Amino acid sequence: RQLLGVLVVAMVAHVLATLQPVFSDEFLVLGNLWYFAQHRTIIPEHTKYPALYSYLVVPVVGVFVALSLASGYPPSMHEFPEWVTYHPEMGMWPARLVSLVCWGVCVWAVGRIAREMFEDADLGLLAAAIFAAALGTLQYSGFALPDVTMMMFATLSLTHALQLARGDRPAVS
Repeated sequence: RQLLGVLVVAMVAHVLATLQPVFSDEFLVLGNLWYFAQHRTIIPEHTKYPALYSYLVVPVVGVFVALSLASGYPPSMHEFPEWVTYHPEMGMWPARLVSLVCWGVCVWAVGRIAREMFEDADLGLLAAAIFAAALGTLQYSGFALPDVTMMMFATLSLTHALQLARGDRPAVS
């Protein structure tokens, strides 16, 4: 029960981390999305970060923009950049949601790796709780940056490598 409590508290803390002030590099990621829309291309303008993250963020931001415009705030697509300038946290929130979901997948994967390695569900839960409470992931899961997303892909790769090492066929799910 205490470990589940730690996971719940960590989850709430990570959601609140998405409200932290905007990190300057986040504008590069959001700028790529605006560039995609303006120039009708999938080639990112800013290549400081992997383009894969920009591609993962596109559908989430697209839904957010559509819902925002449907609700009349901002009134038109032409006013969207100005709105993001005055409300950067709201403009970044959909992209930050991608990092938050990737953090959740990492927590699950770390717990699964520990559970499979030690064949103990309690140790899997302990490992997930320790990872979930780590301050580094708390800060970075709140930013619209590819760090947590790349960590998710690395952790998922480890889960499949562990299955291969045991002679199992990795599950696609």
